[in-house]
Amino acid sequence: MLTNLGSVESLLGKLGERLGRVETGEMRRASIEHFQQALERDPRPQVKAAWYNMALVRIDLREFEIAASHLEEFLKERPEHPDANWRLAQCRLQLGQVAQAVPALQKLIQIRPSAQVFDLLAAAQQRLGNREEALAVCRRGLQRFPQDQALARRLALLEAAG
Repeated sequence: MLTNLGSVESLLGKLGERLGRVETGEMRRASIEHFQQALERDPRPQVKAAWYNMALVRIDLREFEIAASHLEEFLKERPEHPDANWRLAQCRLQLGQVAQAVPALQKLIQIRPSAQVFDLLAAAQQRLGNREEALAVCRRGLQRFPQDQALARRLALLEAAG
């Protein structure tokens, strides 16, 4: 019940924001409190989804560090959850923590590969100075998604910089 209440308050906060109301942050904070209460009171595995829901609220509030820690807690129970891995990578990248984003991106390539994920992983490897790994990621991505222009461009730039 507490997780449902938290979800409702989070959605009301989003709706209020779209309508231009200023108290939406309070509603979102209330939703976080309900998710936390649910986690404290109910040890059942399905309640662990509250970590994910809290992370979504924290992302909306641009609290990326806290959101990342919530996502990591959630991923302990559901490591194959594609959206949680994607959002974790995005949080880490928002925080400038490129190396910490790489494992989530690598996991995504295993569970839900897309040209965008390959490109983002190649960009992360490139930013970390791992040119050969970035090249390999681009090539693997283009094998899977041969028509992707972003990957083809990144590969061409990496090869030219060789």
